[in-house]
Amino acid sequence: MNRVELTNELNLDSMDLKRRIQEQIAAEMEGMTPQERLAYVRKLVEASPFYALLEERRGEEPARGSAS
Repeated sequence: MNRVELTNELNLDSMDLKRRIQEQIAAEMEGMTPQERLAYVRKLVEASPFYALLEERRGEEPARGSAS
């Protein structure tokens, strides 16, 4: 298998995973009010392994050359 075939195969798998996750979240949010959806998404964000890192960096100054 060459690099292009491998890359395409990996991209298809990642897109399938993304689609399945989106479908699962949409099914879980079905029938929720906008406020319930917001609370649900916040809960998902806080459960993310990246949340602590984002919170830690929130107080830091932006890196030099940053657009923020």
